[in-house]
Amino acid sequence: MKKLLSTLLVAVVMLLQSATLSAQNYYIEADGIGPIKVGGHVSNIAGVVDGLYDVGTITTEYDEFEDENIYIFTFKLNGKERFQARVTESGEIFYVQALTNELRTKSGAYDQMPAKQFIQLPGVKVVVNPYADYNQISFEIDGIPVSIDEYSYTSAGQAKYNAAIKSGRAPQFVASDFNDNSTIVLGGFM
Repeated sequence: MKKLLSTLLVAVVMLLQSATLSAQNYYIEADGIGPIKVGGHVSNIAGVVDGLYDVGTITTEYDEFEDENIYIFTFKLNGKERFQARVTESGEIFYVQALTNELRTKSGAYDQMPAKQFIQLPGVKVVVNPYADYNQISFEIDGIPVSIDEYSYTSAGQAKYNAAIKSGRAPQFVASDFNDNSTIVLGGFM
């Protein structure tokens, strides 16, 4: 089975070098980026998508928890890494992550965006889950979960955070509620 999967992955790499899709604007969405979607299969990955990537490479990582290999497809455009897709041994895409701030949600959010800028975007939702073990407050934009480390708040922001946990009501955060070096994790903590 593993030999068959390896053969399949080699075939996919060869396809990655030969097939092309047409150019368009691409956004980070809740299910992936462009044609690379969570739940999709590696056999459907085109070799080149104009404006999104021109090469894809594969590396393997062993997941001790799942006791299986995870295949990581890294997609580049003009030599610069753009995003990754993590793929199971059976070829199913289970996670897609942007690696550059050039890829953004429709509202303009990007991974590692300063929290002070993020909170000012239109459409940011605050999600309060007082029963969570950690990150009792998270965010959402364009249907995508967003995490901000709980140590990223100023004293005023921490007071809002604590009050929200007690009341279960989402606070209205503003830029001054976050430390200067605070950033977001688009897609939430994995």
